[in-house]
Amino acid sequence: DQTIQTIRHALRNIPGATLTGLEAIGHDTQASIRRELYLMAGVAVVAVLALIVLFYRHPRDVLLVLMPLAFGVTCVLAYVHLLGDGLNPISLIGIPLLIGAGEDYGLYVLSIAREARSSRDSVETLRARLAASLHALTGTWLTTMLGFGSLMYTSTPAIASLGRMTVIGLAACYVCTVFGLVPVLLILHRRHQGNR
Repeated sequence: DQTIQTIRHALRNIPGATLTGLEAIGHDTQASIRRELYLMAGVAVVAVLALIVLFYRHPRDVLLVLMPLAFGVTCVLAYVHLLGDGLNPISLIGIPLLIGAGEDYGLYVLSIAREARSSRDSVETLRARLAASLHALTGTWLTTMLGFGSLMYTSTPAIASLGRMTVIGLAACYVCTVFGLVPVLLILHRRHQGNR
């Protein structure tokens, strides 16, 4: 980046001189993709938040829905930082994908808990309903993991990086849902029953 910028700066006063070549074109393409992807990731975050707030309204429920997604994105960023896999234009595509898929886990289980609360189900009934839904959630998660996981074995490093990032993010979202969100929802349901 610095070399390309230095050469362009040196050529700016020479009429008709333009830096060309694969490196320059690749640099410009990556910069363009990076700008657009950050914009699209921002749009995805705002759209998802707006829909969740519109649908759930209660701040606690919004935070509960976002809990698996926040954990998944944190794990992906930690993986990139600690192992130096680096963000490239292709792997950055995984962030909007993770936003779209990761918040679904929280939506599914919170919807079940809210329905159980409104129909005044017991904790045992809620536990049974969540267990049945987690079978479906696990199947969905596994098939999605297999699909994106297959990208890890391509010969193109950028696409393989997208596969790794997506698999790590989805696995983290799933683990947080099953071992974090579900127990929290059961505790909140038990407290809600005790307050009646």
